[in-house]
Amino acid sequence: MMDLRLPIGIFFTIVGIMLFVDGIVQHVMVDNLNIPINTDWGLFLLAFGLVMGIFGVIATKKNR
Repeated sequence: MMDLRLPIGIFFTIVGIMLFVDGIVQHVMVDNLNIPINTDWGLFLLAFGLVMGIFGVIATKKNR
């Protein structure tokens, strides 16, 4: 049985990458944005997704 942390980690990693790239592109294209909210949340979701993915891989390897 697959650990639920693995697909959650993959999902949040993908969403985090998309938000981070969107924040970078918007900041470069629209210079008057002072608050890089997409970039900050993208990094946070990327880190969360990576941690969940790592925990999911560790738990899956332990159960084998």
